[in-house]
Amino acid sequence: MKRIVTILALVALAFPAFAADEVKTTEVESRENESREPAAEPAASDDSKQDVRFSGPIQSGQESPVEAQEGADYSLGVVTIGLWQRDADTVSSKFLEYRDIPNGAQAPFLRFQGKSGDYRYDFIGHDVSQKDQKYLGLFEGKKWNFHFDYTGIPHAFGNGGRSILIPDETTERTEWRISDTLQSSFQDSVAGLSSVGYPQLLAIVQPTLDTQPNNIDIKLQRNRTNLAFSLLPGDGNFNVDVTYFHERRTGDRTNHGTSFGFSNVVETTEPIKYVTQNFNVRARANGDWGVAFAGINVNDFVNRFDTFGWDNPWRVFDSTDPSAYTAPGNNSRNGSKTGLLGLPPDNEAWTINGGTTLMFGPRTRLTADLQFGQWKQNHDPFIPYTANTAIFLPSGENAAHAPLPANTLNGKIDVFAVNGFFTSKLTGDFRLNARYRFYQNDNKTPRIRFEEGYVRFDAAWEEIPRITVPFGWDSGYFDVYGTYDVGTILGLEVGYKYNKINREFRETEHTSENTIRGAADLRFGGGVLVRGLYEHGSRDFEHYDTIEGEEASFLEPESPAQQLVLRRYDQAKRDRDRVGAQVQYTAESGVFSVMAAYYFNKDKYDDTPVPCVLDSPFCPGGVQVPLGLQEAKFKTFSLDFDVSPSDAYTLYVFYSREDFFNFQTGRQSGANVEFNPASNWSSQVDDKIDSFGAGASFTLVPNAWFFDLFYRYQKVDGNNAFTAGTTLRPPSNPARDIPLYDDTKLSFISAQIRRKFAEAWTIGVGGFYEDYELRDTQTGSVLNYMPSSFFINADNGDYKGWVGWLNLTYSFSL
Repeated sequence: MKRIVTILALVALAFPAFAADEVKTTEVESRENESREPAAEPAASDDSKQDVRFSGPIQSGQESPVEAQEGADYSLGVVTIGLWQRDADTVSSKFLEYRDIPNGAQAPFLRFQGKSGDYRYDFIGHDVSQKDQKYLGLFEGKKWNFHFDYTGIPHAFGNGGRSILIPDETTERTEWRISDTLQSSFQDSVAGLSSVGYPQLLAIVQPTLDTQPNNIDIKLQRNRTNLAFSLLPGDGNFNVDVTYFHERRTGDRTNHGTSFGFSNVVETTEPIKYVTQNFNVRARANGDWGVAFAGINVNDFVNRFDTFGWDNPWRVFDSTDPSAYTAPGNNSRNGSKTGLLGLPPDNEAWTINGGTTLMFGPRTRLTADLQFGQWKQNHDPFIPYTANTAIFLPSGENAAHAPLPANTLNGKIDVFAVNGFFTSKLTGDFRLNARYRFYQNDNKTPRIRFEEGYVRFDAAWEEIPRITVPFGWDSGYFDVYGTYDVGTILGLEVGYKYNKINREFRETEHTSENTIRGAADLRFGGGVLVRGLYEHGSRDFEHYDTIEGEEASFLEPESPAQQLVLRRYDQAKRDRDRVGAQVQYTAESGVFSVMAAYYFNKDKYDDTPVPCVLDSPFCPGGVQVPLGLQEAKFKTFSLDFDVSPSDAYTLYVFYSREDFFNFQTGRQSGANVEFNPASNWSSQVDDKIDSFGAGASFTLVPNAWFFDLFYRYQKVDGNNAFTAGTTLRPPSNPARDIPLYDDTKLSFISAQIRRKFAEAWTIGVGGFYEDYELRDTQTGSVLNYMPSSFFINADNGDYKGWVGWLNLTYSFSL
């Protein structure tokens, strides 16, 4: 498969390329195909509370040379070089979380563009040679074009971390080890304790932790390349597009599953060396009747690392007993001396698609497309049952060397999708639109039976037969809406949506959701536009079987361990309401504009009592109030204002307020299901985010002196109101709220003054200052060893930092 992708990529070089908007589409398609690979860190946090960093100088006036006259040949360029200096008061990774600002000579910007006859080129470079460098290019002729872009994306998770284990650089950090001497000492120390608890274990490891260096930096680098070719674009009736995407990820990330049991978690990093490739060929024909297209897409993911190994600080040789997964503790002090973990495996996929857009007169259009494909994963062999050589199967075979029921997954998922869109302008004022989508994820991976049982946490054999669960699902979506213009002032929209999701091996066989919506636009003239919308949806299911999802992985179902009245938020009955309004005014003169918007979203989950399934004295009438997410709300208000009274200066101001709220309930439960409501807990999270910013650009002296200024402030105020039942927290020691819940502040100010001292030369002096504060109970109080867990505790907290620069820009033409 990898050989095929390489050959296809080389063949692609023979084809010239296609337009910029198609390049953007290709990037989106690539990301969608990437969704099959293991989850990785995002380039920016999915959490809306993520603060924003700014990379460097304001590039106003540097992006583009003076454009040549239309149709004339030209060759222009602009190059900016500079001297930069940065400093921060801590080693916090947040300062350079998604950017690179080295000290010394820099090349922050360059551009070369030109035209000669039918040929044109354009090349742009940002932050040349830095980790966050970006390059864009265009080369085109009369019947072809070629686009490319290359982007570096650094991601610093944390700096200056410490561990009881030492990453082995000779294995590219795929093994974390501790000396046998130290392991033996810790094991003997635990064996000599009459009682094993956190104070005793901390006293054993603290002297070693105190001498360990703070030298673990957790960071990742993503380098992405997109190539796009098009043959016979533009006015031709037929064209072929070829795209190629390549991303390489190297480094480490956190949240690794390295654990020897409930009382022995060892945080490590996951070594990353991924390569993702995506190759796409698409042909398109168009005429007066419409457009038709067909294509093929091939995706390949390779992980250079197959396994990860780490040592158990508390054991120097293997041992086991039925309670070893609770060690080190009073019930057991046994366990495995090492752990072994399989890393995300190689996988591949292909998709074939085709479709058409048909025109039925000037008012009606029908678009339909079809795609089918297959995802496969069968490259990497399974790791053994366990790394613990003291464990034996009931058959007598050593679990560390016994053959597994299968050597590889033989994973296969067939995907199928149909999309349709219909639009028709039935009258001069009324348009009808309808959309339909069906997507099927048919998981045909064979189920693997572990007839004798499995090993828990490399610690103990569990004689509980299990079977793998190949989850699958399909989704059908239908949307119809009409728009009607009531004169020139009022525009109305009314619509209905229906979505049904079928699931395999889940608590519900299917869920369905019905949604109605309406919107109105008021166009008062004089640049005033008002828009309002409302949407209400309701999701339901016919039957909810709490036990089915849990028992799907057991060959011989036992008593349930999951809460029987839990309703999972993606399947629970839910009502959703959305309200929004937007007002915009733009002066006819264009001197200023203002926009205000408000949106509110509320999800209310059904709290009607549900059956307990099993008999219990705590279920009067056989029902209880369901557990899970009860309510979620999101509100946002934004205001933007800008004014440009003359060409000499521009001012703009923006403000936004976001409120996130969610309320959920749960119940503390052990090996047996707990029915007593006195074991319930609740969490009510309320986050408020205020963001304010302002900027200005001034022409102090026409064609000579320029000044740019920008300021931004963001504050996140989070709170988690927590309650716990009397069996969890007695009245004498109640549960406490968490007021410091991801509270952050970020202040940023940037200024730059530029002097154009010759026709081709501009000098700029500027800098920015940032002040970041993080106040979070969990993050701020983590130690390298806490009850049951070793933590790296890398620094991603407060910092104050500044960057200054002196840039020289030269513009020229040839």
